[in-house]
Amino acid sequence: MEEDLIIGVWDTFKDYVPEKNRETAATHFVDFLIGQDVELSVLESVMGFDPHLDSAIQLIVDEFNDENEIDEDEDFYEDEE
Repeated sequence: MEEDLIIGVWDTFKDYVPEKNRETAATHFVDFLIGQDVELSVLESVMGFDPHLDSAIQLIVDEFNDENEIDEDEDFYEDEE
């Protein structure tokens, strides 16, 4: 999915979501995109368009970085054995 399509879909639907629920909606939308195999780099390129979407994407980026950090630690300890 291309960046402009992601922005277009979010921009179309966010106006129908009450402000107090937009953070949750953005999180579900980003989770959906990840489930559709949208690359993390594509999501990162969308950042800066909408603060709610930015927060949801940042959560995914942080989670990905945490997982990679754990994997690197495991690889390090396996190499020592």
